[in-house]
Amino acid sequence: MDISKTIKKQALSYLAKDNWETAVGGFFVMLLPAIVIMLVFSTFGAVADAFMSKKFSELYSSYLQYLALPLLLLTTPILTGYLKMCYDISKGKNVQLKDIFYYIKRGKYAKTVYINTVITAGITAAFIVAMIPASVFVYLYNSSDNIIFYILALLLGICGILASLFWGIGYIFVPTVYFEYEMLSYSEIAAKAKMFKKEKIKDVYRLLFSFLSWILLCFLVVPWIFVFPYICVSFMNNGKWINELYKNSQKEVSPFDI
Repeated sequence: MDISKTIKKQALSYLAKDNWETAVGGFFVMLLPAIVIMLVFSTFGAVADAFMSKKFSELYSSYLQYLALPLLLLTTPILTGYLKMCYDISKGKNVQLKDIFYYIKRGKYAKTVYINTVITAGITAAFIVAMIPASVFVYLYNSSDNIIFYILALLLGICGILASLFWGIGYIFVPTVYFEYEMLSYSEIAAKAKMFKKEKIKDVYRLLFSFLSWILLCFLVVPWIFVFPYICVSFMNNGKWINELYKNSQKEVSPFDI
């Protein structure tokens, strides 16, 4: 039996237990900080364009861009809170929308921001390294106008993005370990997540590929607001079973034992 199919089937059953509305509402709450930051920055940029010189306005806009990432990182505990909601849903719990603010608390907020910053830095570093070959051919194309270099840069850029995606998806083990073992330090969480990744990353890849058709449908018919909670609960459900396997050591525990 296909374990990815079972994981997804369970995720749907958990969402059907009066959790769909909360999961969809949480999706909008999770996006709200980023939307507010972009609107505020856009407003400041428009004001700068209207009342400042062009040179000063461009300088001001560049400073705003550098400020955006730190501000977004400070709001990431809401994203972690959403994933925690999905993790709790995968454990058969009925969640409430206020649960998304679980990590906006003293004693949890700073640690969560730190964890998310480390993850963001890791993914960003992987992306930069993966895009180096494409950047080389972009430079060669700009120097020679040879269309072959342009095509190679495009292909290598796509490969770099995919490589970054496959590398970044490995960090999915970090939040699932964090949710189950909150009192551990980040180094302990990272060590356990690394162990899980080594043993179970292929299952995560299979689950990701199983959602490819759903992701493509988002560009056509199916609203992303319904697909995203489904994907999140499925990945958190997968993480839940990995934690259960670890807790029970050699004891056989599987998604089929329900």
